[in-house]
Amino acid sequence: MGRAEKRRQDRKQDRIEQELRHQILRNTQKQLNDGRIEAMMVCMALGLHQEFGFDRDDCMRALRAVDALMDPWICGECDLEDMRQQVRDQIGIEIKC
Repeated sequence: MGRAEKRRQDRKQDRIEQELRHQILRNTQKQLNDGRIEAMMVCMALGLHQEFGFDRDDCMRALRAVDALMDPWICGECDLEDMRQQVRDQIGIEIKC
Protein backbone atom coordinates (compact mmCIF):
# COMPACT_ATOMS: atom_id res chain seq x y z
CA MET A 1 0.00 0.00 0.00
CA GLY A 2 1.39 3.36 -1.03
CA ARG A 3 1.35 6.60 0.94
CA ALA A 4 -1.51 8.06 -1.12
CA GLU A 5 -3.69 5.01 -0.46
CA LYS A 6 -2.81 5.12 3.25
CA ARG A 7 -3.80 8.82 3.41
CA ARG A 8 -7.11 8.07 1.64
CA GLN A 9 -7.90 5.31 4.13
CA ASP A 10 -6.91 7.54 7.04
CA ARG A 11 -9.19 10.36 5.78
CA LYS A 12 -12.04 7.91 5.28
CA GLN A 13 -11.55 6.56 8.80
CA ASP A 14 -11.42 10.12 10.18
CA ARG A 15 -14.72 10.97 8.44
CA ILE A 16 -16.34 7.82 9.85
CA GLU A 17 -15.09 8.60 13.36
CA GLN A 18 -16.20 12.23 13.09
CA GLU A 19 -19.71 11.20 11.95
CA LEU A 20 -19.90 8.70 14.81
CA ARG A 21 -18.91 11.41 17.32
CA HIS A 22 -21.58 13.75 15.89
CA GLN A 23 -24.19 11.00 16.05
CA ILE A 24 -23.30 10.22 19.67
CA LEU A 25 -23.50 13.94 20.51
CA ARG A 26 -26.92 14.27 18.82
CA ASN A 27 -28.23 11.19 20.65
CA THR A 28 -26.87 12.45 23.97
CA GLN A 29 -28.47 15.87 23.44
CA LYS A 30 -31.78 14.25 22.49
CA GLN A 31 -31.71 12.07 25.61
CA LEU A 32 -30.90 15.10 27.75
CA ASN A 33 -33.70 17.14 26.17
CA ASP A 34 -36.16 14.25 26.45
CA GLY A 35 -35.25 13.89 30.12
CA ARG A 36 -35.75 17.59 30.75
CA ILE A 37 -39.12 17.58 29.02
CA GLU A 38 -40.21 14.52 30.99
CA ALA A 39 -39.05 16.13 34.25
CA MET A 40 -40.97 19.31 33.40
CA MET A 41 -44.14 17.32 32.66
CA VAL A 42 -43.79 15.29 35.88
CA CYS A 43 -43.26 18.44 37.96
CA MET A 44 -46.18 20.14 36.25
CA ALA A 45 -48.51 17.22 37.03
CA LEU A 46 -47.38 17.15 40.67
CA GLY A 47 -47.69 20.93 41.00
CA LEU A 48 -51.18 20.97 39.50
CA HIS A 49 -52.27 18.17 41.79
CA GLN A 50 -50.63 19.39 44.99
CA GLU A 51 -51.28 23.12 44.63
CA PHE A 52 -54.61 23.19 42.83
CA GLY A 53 -56.16 19.80 43.56
CA PHE A 54 -56.19 18.61 39.95
CA ASP A 55 -57.28 15.00 39.70
CA ARG A 56 -56.03 12.48 37.14
CA ASP A 57 -58.33 13.68 34.34
CA ASP A 58 -57.56 17.37 34.96
CA CYS A 59 -53.81 16.68 34.95
CA MET A 60 -54.04 14.64 31.75
CA ARG A 61 -56.03 17.40 30.05
CA ALA A 62 -53.45 20.01 31.11
CA LEU A 63 -50.51 17.83 30.03
CA ARG A 64 -52.11 17.19 26.64
CA ALA A 65 -52.61 20.93 26.19
CA VAL A 66 -48.97 21.59 27.05
CA ASP A 67 -47.86 18.84 24.69
CA ALA A 68 -49.93 20.37 21.88
CA LEU A 69 -48.45 23.81 22.58
CA MET A 70 -44.93 22.37 22.42
CA ASP A 71 -45.40 20.73 19.00
CA PRO A 72 -44.81 23.90 16.92
CA TRP A 73 -41.62 24.57 18.88
CA ILE A 74 -40.39 20.98 18.52
CA CYS A 75 -41.14 21.04 14.78
CA GLY A 76 -39.33 24.35 14.38
CA GLU A 77 -42.45 26.28 13.35
CA CYS A 78 -41.87 28.83 16.11
CA ASP A 79 -39.03 29.61 18.46
CA LEU A 80 -38.89 30.01 22.20
CA GLU A 81 -38.90 33.80 21.99
CA ASP A 82 -42.22 33.68 20.09
CA MET A 83 -43.69 31.58 22.87
CA ARG A 84 -42.25 33.87 25.57
CA GLN A 85 -43.85 36.84 23.84
CA GLN A 86 -47.22 35.05 23.83
CA VAL A 87 -46.91 34.47 27.59
CA ARG A 88 -46.01 38.14 28.15
CA ASP A 89 -48.90 39.33 25.97
CA GLN A 90 -51.59 36.93 27.15
CA ILE A 91 -50.67 36.37 30.80
CA GLY A 92 -48.40 39.27 31.70
CA ILE A 93 -45.50 37.27 33.09
CA GLU A 94 -41.92 36.81 31.89
CA ILE A 95 -40.31 33.38 31.99
CA LYS A 96 -36.53 33.12 31.72
CA CYS A 97 -34.32 30.38 33.10
